[in-house]
Amino acid sequence: MYIINKILFFGVTTFLLMAVLQIHAQTIGDYRSKISGNWNVAATWETWNGTSWIVSGTPSSANQNITIQNGHIVTITANVTIDQTTILAGGKVILSAGTLTIANGTGTDFIIAGIYERTSISTSITISAGANISCSSGGLYTHKVAGGSVPTITWDNGSVLRLDSSALSNLNQSFWNVEVTGGNASSLSTDNTSRTMTIRNDFKLQGGNFYLKNGGLSGGTHVIRVQGQYLESGGSFNWNSSSSDNTSVLKIEVEKDLIVSGGAWSGFVSSTDCNSGVYFLGTGEQTYSTILEHNATGAVRNRFYYKTTGGPTALHEIYNGSIAQFSINGTCGTIVGFSPWPTSGSLLQTFTINNTSGVTLRDNRTINDTLYRTKGSITLSSSTITYASNAALAYNGTVAINTENAEFPLSNGPKHLIINNNSGVTLHSDRTIAGNLHFQNGLLNTGSCISATNNTMLVLASGSSVTGANNNRYVNGILRKIGNTAFTFPIGIMVSMHQSVFLHLLILVTILQLVI
Repeated sequence: MYIINKILFFGVTTFLLMAVLQIHAQTIGDYRSKISGNWNVAATWETWNGTSWIVSGTPSSANQNITIQNGHIVTITANVTIDQTTILAGGKVILSAGTLTIANGTGTDFIIAGIYERTSISTSITISAGANISCSSGGLYTHKVAGGSVPTITWDNGSVLRLDSSALSNLNQSFWNVEVTGGNASSLSTDNTSRTMTIRNDFKLQGGNFYLKNGGLSGGTHVIRVQGQYLESGGSFNWNSSSSDNTSVLKIEVEKDLIVSGGAWSGFVSSTDCNSGVYFLGTGEQTYSTILEHNATGAVRNRFYYKTTGGPTALHEIYNGSIAQFSINGTCGTIVGFSPWPTSGSLLQTFTINNTSGVTLRDNRTINDTLYRTKGSITLSSSTITYASNAALAYNGTVAINTENAEFPLSNGPKHLIINNNSGVTLHSDRTIAGNLHFQNGLLNTGSCISATNNTMLVLASGSSVTGANNNRYVNGILRKIGNTAFTFPIGIMVSMHQSVFLHLLILVTILQLVI
């Protein structure tokens, strides 16, 4: 009985405490949305009279707190002045006509935790002196206006600016996430005033046109600095709309990955000033992945740089798509504090060819980790590919591949070879590897002892090894092993044999293969 009474006492006490807190959480004159509707219609709102919520007029800055609740959409169609206003998560305010004025009241005057959307060029937002707007974590400001300016907002971590149409000014703020989904010409700059757009997390270009500089006077430095990832899947990133502007400097600065999986790059950069270009500023590993061919007029193909001191610890280079591509480099000129995209040294870790039309390499590459070839070929234009002492060559994908001299040179080639292609990889010429032959998927096809036209051979040097082979993953043809250690030949039937130095088993391998 005592236990039951104690539970009942605790429950009643908790209920009363919550009731008291609820009462004191409201102030007489507070407004909150009751239903979705027009801001200037009384039925949209209810106000706290001290004991209950009642319908009584529409709110403005003359009232206390104003709250747009979860699930409600309130549309502004005439002039209104507000402060102490919060759009809760799941709530939405649409400015479709008139002027929204933010007055200077107590605390933050306009908090966007849900969605605030501007939809008409005839609308405007006026921020009074001392007033402020905050877009909090999870909050979204959507600009659906063909022109106009993005208001000055404190963009908290986790907030989003979405450009569904064209913003022409005030993009030189510090945002968290920026998404460009449409619009003809969102512009950082339209004149020669230097501006920097800072995105503390990710920049996503999914549609529309985004300009670093769109016309206007020549000059200035115009920068989009992405401290997270630059992710382009659609639309067009435009450098400068003027082909005759040789004094404006335009930069993409990125601290993490720059990945272009769709869309395009367009516009112009100075023909004489090499400061325009792409700068990798990260302090860890950074990836550049692209579908762009980098050989069009005005492109920045030779203006890729990384921070020399305190910059990235590793770089990765990936070419995707189906349009024939040309590799990037940094041959335009010397930039103080930066180095051109690496052609040698230990910085470039991986290099990936995943382009059905192939890639023309315009300068040398030293591979420190792995070169991946999935689709397409590499054309060497007075350039070479070399491998660091422990680097690997991997053949991936589902399309059958013939190895080539470009990625599998006779000398300075890979130490390790990885086969991960379910349609098979065919060795084009005799090659030797000193490390590990690793099977993940598919066959490595070599020549045949009885063939008059194809007797290519893979040689495993002394100390090399094979992993991952089984009856579905093996060397389909001639294999030679050098050394005097126990070795299992990966030829479909696993036969353990002790080899002497330079021992040839060509006939035995062929016979075993024929039996299989």
